[in-house]
Amino acid sequence: MIELTRILIGSLVLLLMVNESYQTRCYNSRGVRQSYGRFCFDTSLSCWSGLNPAHLSDINNEFYLFTRQYNSDRRCYYQQKLYWDDPNTFDSFHSYKKTIVIIHGWQTSYRNRYFMSLCHSFMKLDNYNIIMVSWPSSRWSRLHYQKSVMDIVLVAKELALLLEELHERRGLQYEDVHMLGHSLGAHLAGYTGMFLHGQIGRISGLDPARPGFREYLGTSDCHLDRTDADFVDVIHTDGPVHLFGLYEPVGHQDFYPNHGDLDQPGCTFVVHCSHMRAIDYYLSSMKNFYIQPGRTCSFATKRRIWQRSCSGTCPRMGIHAEKGDGSGRFVIRMDSNNCGYKFLMP
Repeated sequence: MIELTRILIGSLVLLLMVNESYQTRCYNSRGVRQSYGRFCFDTSLSCWSGLNPAHLSDINNEFYLFTRQYNSDRRCYYQQKLYWDDPNTFDSFHSYKKTIVIIHGWQTSYRNRYFMSLCHSFMKLDNYNIIMVSWPSSRWSRLHYQKSVMDIVLVAKELALLLEELHERRGLQYEDVHMLGHSLGAHLAGYTGMFLHGQIGRISGLDPARPGFREYLGTSDCHLDRTDADFVDVIHTDGPVHLFGLYEPVGHQDFYPNHGDLDQPGCTFVVHCSHMRAIDYYLSSMKNFYIQPGRTCSFATKRRIWQRSCSGTCPRMGIHAEKGDGSGRFVIRMDSNNCGYKFLMP
C-alpha cells in the first residue's frame, strides 16, 4: 500500500512537471527553445496561440533614453541607446529621477510628431529619465496587424528585462515608472507591467487597440488591465462602434471625452483622427498642468450619466489623474481648441 502511494505521488509530480513545461516555454534571445531562460511565455493563454518566439532575433526593437543632460534646451533631440544586456549603456540613467516610458502604436514610430511631442512636454515638465520604445517597423509587421499583435508580447518581455536590469544595476524603483502607450502600445505597456508582476507605478493607456483584444476581455493577461500597475488610467476616444479603440473599461479610471464619441472635435471624416485624439487630450492636460483643480481647463470630470455624481474629488483626465481620486468610468467635455491647445490632427 505504501509503495502504491509513492508511485501515485510520483506520477502526480511528474504529470504536474510535464504540464508546467507544456504551458511555459522558454527561449534564448535568438528564439531557440531551451529548458529555462529569460524569455519565458505562458503558451496556455488562448490569445497567445499565434506567438512564435523564433522571431525574437528578427524583431528590431530599440530603446532610447532622453534626458536634460543631453538636451539642455529641454527638447528631445539627442539620446542614448539602451541595451538590456549591456549595462555599459546605463551610465546616463539616474535613479533619483522618475522614469517615463513612451510607446507608439501600429504603423508609426517613436519619431512621429505625437510621441516626440509627448517627449518634449515631459522634458519641459520635469527632470525625468524618458525612455522611448521603438518596436517592429518592418514592412511585414506594418502590413500585417495580427503579426504585430503577437510581436508586442516579445517586445514587452524585452522592455521588462530592460527595466529589471535598470532596477538591479542602477537602482530604478518600479513605483517611479510611468508608462504611456497608444493603441497597440497601450497593451504592450500592459504586458510589460504583467511581466513585472504589477509593480509598475502607473500605466496610461491612450485609446488601447480594439482588434485582437476585445474578444479576450474575460482574460486579464491578454490585454491592458488594472492589475498591470498600481494605477492604470485610460482615455477612450474612438467611439462605441469599436473601430480602432477599445470602448470597454479596463483601468482603475476610464475616461470618455465627449462620451467617447466616434467623431471627436475636428475629426469628421478623418480616418484615425479620433483614435489619435487621446494623445492630443493628454498633451493638452500637460500644457495646462499648472492650472489649479476646479478652474477652467482643469479637466474636472463627472461620472457617466447612469451612475451617481462624484462624491468628494472627481478625477481629472491626463497628467493630473491620481489613483486616490476614485475609480470608475468618467466623461468630460472637450472642444476643438480645448484650453488653448491646438490639436496635432485636424
